[in-house]
Amino acid sequence: MLEREMHRMYVEMLCGFLGFKPAEAERAVCDAIALCKEQGRAQGTSALPMDFGDRLLEAAMLGETKSKRIVERARKEGAADDDVREWWNLPDLSRRMVMWSENLFRYTVFCNAKYVCPLNVRMAAPVAASHSRALLSKLPVSTFVPSGE
Repeated sequence: MLEREMHRMYVEMLCGFLGFKPAEAERAVCDAIALCKEQGRAQGTSALPMDFGDRLLEAAMLGETKSKRIVERARKEGAADDDVREWWNLPDLSRRMVMWSENLFRYTVFCNAKYVCPLNVRMAAPVAASHSRALLSKLPVSTFVPSGE
């Protein structure tokens, strides 16, 4: 059920916001979901309990090193405990698809900025380069850019 709803939502988003053709959006979302599920299995996060955010905060409060490091890093980035709880209580596939879509939008904005305002590329390049390299090392460019462009 979750996967089907996510699939529908992301296909609509790619078509509506980024101008993907339906077939391209279907393919990109199917590939992204498959990759996210594969990464979750490989990294051992696909079966985290639904209350993992609560458990993570509790473990951090008790001083468990890895949990404390995760929570402290989130706080340094401006997240409140409720944000940490909400994020880590999401299913693994949901978290990964949110990150995929955020990276997709970053990449698309950067690519479009090159054409709209070439002078801004110099300022944006260092930031975009780090995101793009990480992103493109995991997914092919065709996942992020509609064909024909």
